[in-house]
Amino acid sequence: MKRSVAIAAFAMVGMSGCSTPADDVGAGGAIQATLSVTSADFADGTPMPDWTTANALGGQCAGDNTNPQLSWESPSTGTAGFALTMIDTDARDFVHWMLADIPASTTSIERGAADEAGAVGGKGTLSSEYDGTYFGPCPPGPDHHYVFTVYALDAALALEPGFTFGELKAAMKGHILAQGSVTGLRSGPA
Repeated sequence: MKRSVAIAAFAMVGMSGCSTPADDVGAGGAIQATLSVTSADFADGTPMPDWTTANALGGQCAGDNTNPQLSWESPSTGTAGFALTMIDTDARDFVHWMLADIPASTTSIERGAADEAGAVGGKGTLSSEYDGTYFGPCPPGPDHHYVFTVYALDAALALEPGFTFGELKAAMKGHILAQGSVTGLRSGPA
């Protein structure tokens, strides 16, 4: 896989130790289990491919804006569905991608399939309205961490298309059975 960005140093963000900007407490107030999340397109804590970057901001980024492949383990007993977020934790929790009510039978999203069938799409930070798509990295500086988090939930969220990150967090509160993350890095301009 081609990578045009050299990373001198980075902080490794592990799946079990990752603190994501969502509800960290599951049903009953207990810390939920860890869900294993991986990508065939990059390893946890390594640079994401050039084609994942946005084609945006007046040419600052000129990628293909294609979402990477993601996989997670089979759901645990009681999983009614999944939610997915992609957050740039180095840009004040900039929201790049959100899906809710991913069917419980789904355990992967293929490369370029950002609008997973059966899921409801949220509104990212730069979206003026819901467009249901992935918005790839376009960092202004080096070493931005893009955290893809999958949440196994014990109930359907029933959110409307174009929901916000705040609405997603509120709807998931008390319903997270397990969560896990994989983190990709990008440096800009991309």
